[in-house]
Amino acid sequence: MATDPFETLKAPLGTPSPPSAVARILELVQSEDASSGVIAALIGSDPALAARVLRYVRSPLIGF
Repeated sequence: MATDPFETLKAPLGTPSPPSAVARILELVQSEDASSGVIAALIGSDPALAARVLRYVRSPLIGF
């Protein structure tokens, strides 16, 4: 039985990120003044979010 790889990546890891961290990241991404370093630091400060991002970027679906 084949599963959709994107659905596997979307599956919860068990520890949700606080809504405030996600809201702040979305706010920074839409800002023209935000740097990648600031966004990376915010992602790195939330272990659950960092795990999810690493899980996604290390996926063979991305192609890196």
